[in-house]
Amino acid sequence: MIKEEIITDGMIPKVRSAIGSLSIHMKQAVILNGLKPEDIASYLKGNEVGTRFVYKEEVIYG
Repeated sequence: MIKEEIITDGMIPKVRSAIGSLSIHMKQAVILNGLKPEDIASYLKGNEVGTRFVYKEEVIYG
């Protein structure tokens, strides 16, 4: 998505960091707007805000 310029500018390092955290088997990473403290509070209360990346282990049978 970076090559296709869907993800651009300041989102690139955020997305790369989120993906990097998943590569070390973190269960999830969330990108929130740090300029909106209410978003952080809302996320901590269990609400869906921001962009969430979730680790999914692929199981191959064969």
